Amino acid sequence: MQKIDWGIVRIAFLGGVLLAIIAPRLVAAQELPEGMSASFSAALLSPALADLNAGAIVRADLRRFEVKSLGEAVYRVRRVVTILDARGRDEGQLVVEYDRLRMLRNLDGLIRDAGGKVIRKLKKSDTNDYSAISSYSLYDDNRMRVAELYHDAYPYTVEFSYELAFDGLIGWPAWYPLASGWPVEFTRYEVVAPADMVVRHVAEAPVGEPAVRSDGRVTTYTWTITATDLLEA
Repeated sequence: MQKIDWGIVRIAFLGGVLLAIIAPRLVAAQELPEGMSASFSAALLSPALADLNAGAIVRADLRRFEVKSLGEAVYRVRRVVTILDARGRDEGQLVVEYDRLRMLRNLDGLIRDAGGKVIRKLKKSDTNDYSAISSYSLYDDNRMRVAELYHDAYPYTVEFSYELAFDGLIGWPAWYPLASGWPVEFTRYEVVAPADMVVRHVAEAPVGEPAVRSDGRVTTYTWTITATDLLEA
């Protein structure tokens, strides 16, 4: 089977402009796609992904940036990773940066065993809050919340979800769908904006152009990458 050198695909939203910088190294929101099991059982991994001998597989990475108005937006993230051995253990840590213009809300997490059964949920004691600038001040505007979920029996699956409320639209969230370096089963980025707001964008393979739909009130731009897209590239 042809192997993939898992490069990085970057899409950055800058002040309403979608800038795509694509650098995949190929050799030769939050609903799951139809047919994907919500249990994320390790047994349901496709043979093609299992054969890559990776330390972890990103089962689903779902991101949705919804612009409510010129000064308000909500960014929702759901990330699910099956950790296959000790090489992927670091995927049990989530770091979320926030500040007074990007307020962190609704941070949740859980662990599933190999069969997909929930065996643990994120507790307050599993998280720590730090200054993103200094190690001594609790009052800096730039903060980071660190959540950690680990298990000793492989394989297991870690799921995190969180929400950031934007006050102002300076610096739209960037999308790095392959940044972890692990194979990806499914990833999606949705941008939802008022129908009268122009969202300019540029994209290159393998991301391509977004699927665009509008109901006259809002327009939704959707970028999707699947394991099949990458394995067949």
